[in-house]
Amino acid sequence: MRRGKGETQTTGRSASDERAGRVAERGEASLGIQFLYGATVTASAIAGLYFLRSWRDTGDRFFAIFAAAFFVLALNWLGLAILDEADETRSVFYLLRWFAFCLIVAAIVDKNRSRRRWT
Repeated sequence: MRRGKGETQTTGRSASDERAGRVAERGEASLGIQFLYGATVTASAIAGLYFLRSWRDTGDRFFAIFAAAFFVLALNWLGLAILDEADETRSVFYLLRWFAFCLIVAAIVDKNRSRRRWT
């Protein structure tokens, strides 16, 4: 609610109480975001482990490159979870994601090129 000069609050709460309430709401939202970052780190790491196991079983480097890409993504999400939202260095993590997606594209291209050689 917007107040002009000289108007009193109708809620019965002081301005500092209202500010504290807004900070608490942001804290609860931040906790939810941190939980989602943690879930994303875990999912990326599990996918990396799955591809690492597939590489160990088959020896196909496609799976090794995919495992590396998912481990890079896990590091990306972990770094974003650790840093404050207002930190300017968060943009560096775009480069990590870009690198991970380049690894995925490289694995797919490598797999298709190696298949064509043997046909």
